[in-house]
Amino acid sequence: MLLVLSGCGAGSDDGVAPPPGGRVRSEYAQYVDSVPIADGYMRKIEVSLQRGGAYVDVVRAVLDDRVITAGEMNDLEGRAVGCYAKYGFQPNRDYWFYKDGGVGVSNGDTMPGDDPRVKSAFRECGLDTGYDLVVLYYYQALYNPEDVDLEPYRFECYRERGLVDGAMSFDEFNRVRRSGGNPYVNGNPTGSKDSRFPVWDTCWTDPLHNISDSPLKGR
Repeated sequence: MLLVLSGCGAGSDDGVAPPPGGRVRSEYAQYVDSVPIADGYMRKIEVSLQRGGAYVDVVRAVLDDRVITAGEMNDLEGRAVGCYAKYGFQPNRDYWFYKDGGVGVSNGDTMPGDDPRVKSAFRECGLDTGYDLVVLYYYQALYNPEDVDLEPYRFECYRERGLVDGAMSFDEFNRVRRSGGNPYVNGNPTGSKDSRFPVWDTCWTDPLHNISDSPLKGR
């Protein structure tokens, strides 16, 4: 079922506030960018498809030309929203979309994670529709077209924004993390649910566009 979308930028009529932290978006099915999928991503997708499932044919059809178009994303996300609606769930009231992915946050009161009905909805509407897999690689390809290792660029983003000591090296940062220590200045932004670390999401999601010496400068 494809939901006819209207007023996509608005919140729900119930006025439910989104979870804190700024990682969610209120709009859905509003994609404008089409992205080519690099060889590395195609190989990873193929591994997922080899496991089989209801989503295989949908994903293969979308990636037949190795491009995920804005129209394809809008259609898939619309179908996901329509599927959740069959269960009585509405976006921006019962669940929210991540800025860098699909449905990632649910309302614990109306969509408790341990409810079998909720689990069924996530499986049918996210996994079986192919939406979860396609949206994952859509955002990866959008922010990191060539599938490069992002960890050094994330570190540089942290350093430039004062999340880590400016004198710390990338190797030292990793040694501290591996030992279970905290390499960040003024607390650990990882998984933060408040707004004290507004640059964490920027550095994690799209470091290639948010450092001074970006390999994507000018693109």
